Amino acid sequence: MVSNRVMALPLQSRWVSAHVALAGDSAHAVSPHITSGASLGIEDALVLADHLTQADVPSALQAYEADRLPRYADVYRWVDEVAAAADEPHLYAKEFFDFVRWMLGR
Repeated sequence: MVSNRVMALPLQSRWVSAHVALAGDSAHAVSPHITSGASLGIEDALVLADHLTQADVPSALQAYEADRLPRYADVYRWVDEVAAAADEPHLYAKEFFDFVRWMLGR
């Protein structure tokens, strides 16, 4: 039997400079077991676009980072909780669907 270790990147503390912002997996790649990468990337794009319509680029990028880092920190905690339940299918399913409900705001 072949198994793959569940892995995640370390929590990042910065995503922007004066003229560049990371978004999607370049900012917050999480292990594929949580299936949230595309969703987070879409959220990033929407939040960044909103900030860019309201301020100059450096200010918009700082506001984008301030909005997204707490959300990512929450997702990062969920990654660990879901991974910890991976050895027991019923616990994994519960943790995963709790995460999905949280992502959807339900």
